[in-house]
Amino acid sequence: MFIRKKDGFVAEKAIVLPEQIIKQCEHNTFISNLHVTDIGFYPRAAFHYRRRDHGSPQNILIYCVDGEGWAQIDSQKVFIAQGQYLILPQNTKHVYGASPNKPWSIFWMHFKGNTSSILTDILKKDFNNFLGTVPYDEHRIKIFDQIYSTLETGYSEGNLSFVSILAQHYLASFCYPYLFTQHKQSE
Repeated sequence: MFIRKKDGFVAEKAIVLPEQIIKQCEHNTFISNLHVTDIGFYPRAAFHYRRRDHGSPQNILIYCVDGEGWAQIDSQKVFIAQGQYLILPQNTKHVYGASPNKPWSIFWMHFKGNTSSILTDILKKDFNNFLGTVPYDEHRIKIFDQIYSTLETGYSEGNLSFVSILAQHYLASFCYPYLFTQHKQSE
């Protein structure tokens, strides 16, 4: 018998926005373009496994910062290593999990909105199998942490608007990693 866990990892962080808050985001002209619905970090997530036969109603970005994992999207199987990200477009059948020998540490975010399909298309554009590689950058992690800590303080319209802007910045760091890290090359 295989052990499988969708969550419950030591030192994990996770926020799932309540459905009523997500509905508010969908009806707010500004926030409806891009809003976070779930966000978290799973360190050394041994036995991590998720299966969604009908996909997720949101797009999902998984960023692996340590260890390894795998995913099957429709009929394509991919392996994910440190420094790679996986984009799962909404309503796309998928299953994924951590490597049994070297479980991954992942930052993950579910997002929706009027522009979210454009972002997922950019994230998939030049990469095979929904997988991309980005150089590690502490600034990217700080943006993620700022999104997370803002949501921890509540779901006011100001917080949700700020998170929407930060989420665009965070996703842009994956869409255009050469521009995101360009400032370091000029120093």
